[in-house]
Amino acid sequence: MKGVKLRWFPTAMQPCGIATGNNNSLWVVLQGGGSLNAVAQYSKKGHVIATYKCNGRFRIYDIAVDRISDKIVLTITRRSGKTSQAEAVWFRPAYTNGKPICNLSRFGTIEGSYARSVTVDRKGNIFIADRYNHRVLKYDKNGVYVSSFGSQGLGSGSLHRPRGVSVDGWGRVIVADTVNHRVEMFTAEGDHVCTVAYIKTPLRVAVGGDGHLVVYKNALVPILPQN
Repeated sequence: MKGVKLRWFPTAMQPCGIATGNNNSLWVVLQGGGSLNAVAQYSKKGHVIATYKCNGRFRIYDIAVDRISDKIVLTITRRSGKTSQAEAVWFRPAYTNGKPICNLSRFGTIEGSYARSVTVDRKGNIFIADRYNHRVLKYDKNGVYVSSFGSQGLGSGSLHRPRGVSVDGWGRVIVADTVNHRVEMFTAEGDHVCTVAYIKTPLRVAVGGDGHLVVYKNALVPILPQN
C-alpha cells in the first residue's frame, strides 16, 4: 500500500463515514445541515447505486458492513428535547413504490451521546468506540451486548476519548486512542496486546488487505507496516 490516489467522486452532502460492502460497493454516511442524513451506496468507480434519506431527530456518524451476513450497522445520536442519546442501529435497505427508504432498528443504547466509529470482525462481532466513556463496546453478530474494555487513563490498556476503531485480519481490535496520542491493539476479548504507534491526535484507523494500518489525523494519513 502506497497511498496513491486512484480517483475521487462527488457526494451530495458531507461524507463522514465509509465502509466497503459486497461486490466492492462503497457505503457512505452523508451529513447535511440540521438533521439531514443519508446513507448512499456507490460502485467502486463512484457511480451512485442508491441514496437512502434518513432525516429525523438524530445524526448518523459511522457505518460498518458485515460482509458475511450483509448486515449494516450505524452509530447515531438521537435528540429528545435538550438531551441526546447514542445508539447502535441496524440499517436495512428497503424500497417503497420503487423509492429507497431508510429502515432503522435499534439494538444497542449507549450511555451518553458520543459513540462514534464502528467496525465488524470476520465473525460478525461489532465494536464501537464509546468516546467520552473511554472504552470500546462489543456486541455479537445478533446485536447482543457482550462486554466492554478500556477505562480512562494513561497506563497500559487505558484509553482517553477513543474516536476510531478497526479490526485486522487476525481479529485484533485497533483503537485510535485520541487524547493519549497513540494507537492501541487489543484482542477481541479486550485484553491489551501492545501500543502500535505514538501519533498525535489519531482520529480514525483502518486496516488494508495487506495488513498495513492506515491512520487519519488532521488531514494527514500515515500508513504503518504490518504489526
